[in-house]
Amino acid sequence: MARKSSTYKISNSHVTDMIKLINKLAYKHSSYQIFNDFLELSALSISNAVDLGQYDKREARYMEIVEGYDKEELAIFPELLADLVLLWVKKNGPPTYLEGFSMR
Repeated sequence: MARKSSTYKISNSHVTDMIKLINKLAYKHSSYQIFNDFLELSALSISNAVDLGQYDKREARYMEIVEGYDKEELAIFPELLADLVLLWVKKNGPPTYLEGFSMR
């Protein structure tokens, strides 16, 4: 039982870190938009790395989203992805409580 609690605390810290990162951008963008852009940018990047069939279309969408952020703001998105990956690894798959993440 203690191990499960410990894993949750570690995973929860990644969620907390993600929220802090999103809040860094919330002065200019809504948290909802930041989270949605993060998910879409991540999906587009991963998809383009493994499927070249629609690369140009996805890359155009990626660039469309990126234009809304400056260089410093864009540096936060890889950090968000790292926290998400660490969260998934520690939970052995997508955590069920992530479904409500965008509601915070």
